[in-house]
Formats: sequence, structure tokens, C-alpha cells
Amino acid sequence: MKYLGIDYGTKYVGTAIGDDETAFALPLQSFTYTDDKKLFADLIALIQSEDIESIVVGIPRMGSVSEDIVARIENFVKKLHEESGLPVTTADESFTSLEAQKRLSGRKGKNDDHAVAAMLILQGYFDYMSFPPLGDTRDKLRRESSK
Repeated sequence: MKYLGIDYGTKYVGTAIGDDETAFALPLQSFTYTDDKKLFADLIALIQSEDIESIVVGIPRMGSVSEDIVARIENFVKKLHEESGLPVTTADESFTSLEAQKRLSGRKGKNDDHAVAAMLILQGYFDYMSFPPLGDTRDKLRRESSK
């Protein structure tokens, strides 16, 4: 299954692509937007051109996060599901923007850090789904099926 990872921000949206077969994410592109209608049109075009089957959107779960930001992301997730008709899952994006900036330190590139942050979100999702914490339901199922 082909996935689109999204780092949603107030001015920029970073995207990444990956699939569950390889469980490997790659940065794709970033969008600068001022109009939600244009943003959704661009994302739907990208979803269609890349044959995306599922979407993962980053949402902060640690640190000091304003309720307004979380509410805005939740609204974005709901509208993206409605517009795309695809399943949209959230994954922890805590500190991914800082990690992306750190990885790109010294490199020149316009808004590359948003696409790299999206890659980190999607990769974190793949890693979590592949290796859930001990005691998690997926871990129990994986151990039972390997017997």
C-alpha cells in the first residue's frame, strides 16, 4: 500500500511518500499556501498522480502545544479524509521539524525541512507499525502468529 506522509503547518505543508512493503519513507515536496482550497486541490492532484492509498498526518503529542494548533490539524485531517475519500491516520510529529532542520543544517533548499519532517513522520509511523511497544496488541498478535 502506498502512503503519503504530511507535515501540516500554518504556511507550509511538507509531503513524503512510502509504502508498507519496504516500510521506507522519502521526502517528496513542500507546498506554500495561503488558501485552503488551493492546498486541497494540490494535495488531491498529488494523491492521484502518486496512486496514494492511505495518508498519515503528523500531530504533536509531546511538549507545549496549543489546543488551537491541535484543533486546526484535526480539522485538516477530517477535511482531507472527506476530500480524498482515503483513510487518514495521525502519527506523533513531536520534534520532527527540529530534527529535519538539524539534518539539513548547512544545506540550501527552499522549504526542504517540511518535506523531511513529513518523511520523519511517515517513517515513524512505519517503524511503530512494524515494531510496536511490548504489550501492544499488534505485538501480541505478531508473537502469536509466529508460533
